[in-house]
Amino acid sequence: MTIVDDGFGSRVEDTDAGARSETSAVSTATLARARIGLVLGAGGTTGLAYHAGTLLALMTDTGWDPASANAIVGTSAGSIVGALLRSGVSVDDLAAWGAQVDPLPDRTDVRSFLDVAEAMRHRIQPPALPTAGDVLRSLSSVATHRASFPTIAISAMTFGMIDARPTLRHFGSLSSGWPEDELSIVAVGAGSGRRTVFDQTGSVELGTAVAASCAIPGVFRPIRIGGRRYVDGAVHSPTNADVLVDADIDVAVVLSPMSGPRTTTGMGASVSRGPDRLLRHRFATKLRRECERLSERGIEVIVFEPDERTVAVMGLNALDRNRAPRVLTSAFLGVSPEARVQLRSFLGASGHQSSQLLVPT
Repeated sequence: MTIVDDGFGSRVEDTDAGARSETSAVSTATLARARIGLVLGAGGTTGLAYHAGTLLALMTDTGWDPASANAIVGTSAGSIVGALLRSGVSVDDLAAWGAQVDPLPDRTDVRSFLDVAEAMRHRIQPPALPTAGDVLRSLSSVATHRASFPTIAISAMTFGMIDARPTLRHFGSLSSGWPEDELSIVAVGAGSGRRTVFDQTGSVELGTAVAASCAIPGVFRPIRIGGRRYVDGAVHSPTNADVLVDADIDVAVVLSPMSGPRTTTGMGASVSRGPDRLLRHRFATKLRRECERLSERGIEVIVFEPDERTVAVMGLNALDRNRAPRVLTSAFLGVSPEARVQLRSFLGASGHQSSQLLVPT
């Protein structure tokens, strides 16, 4: 993977991912010292709820706090979760917010912050038409094969009319700047289709990076950073797990709301029977390739995908807030026992005393 400086404190990557990997076990002695990377994939509001439910299940079972991951990669909805975790928002906070239940007594200030974001109303503005620069970058990417044609075409859909910047930038405002711990937020150049990774080494504000990562083409207006415009990082990949290929980690924990459903025959082996089955199959294939790249670097991979029940609960409208509580509960209950055991073996942990939000009785 070639990484070059984009000029705005970001990294632009020229190559796409390789092929698939299966997770494998490592000795307990090695795992106790494991450095963990956390990948939080795209998925809209229901994807955010999936993250909250899955992370709560993992924390409850293993005692591992996802906020303590050595590196976090967030795409679209995953960029919101990653920014919040790095800014001091706990998994319990996210779960209570997603499930629309009362927060823990000492966390009302955090809940107020999250509620303010949810109460913000998006503005409707005239479509943001492609610029001459977008067109030139599209032609350049096609000529140099820097991105696939579908990726370039989707990234050029800059005519979204919803301006969600105030809400999305709010999610990055809880801290005074980028966190010290490693956080990578993925966006895509409008027109060029080239993946861009924003992090704390650059000059882009955290909230602006989150807004760019969430700018769904054709729905939300693109985000201008410097002299360029950016759209949702999921245009390149809903997970972008291979951003961790050069990270100093031993294991990658990947949450992928948009692939699956998970089956007993392996990651994404069975295509969803719903109308979104082709997209989910495509995203699962992309994820396999990213995992293979990590595996080739000696990084163990544990993938969490929604099971069939959770996929059904998520539905087709990823921005449906009303589904979030049910998605969160289904995700919490649907984490595969095998993956739980594998992560627990990595951590050698004894469990976390969580809130009673979703624990079945």
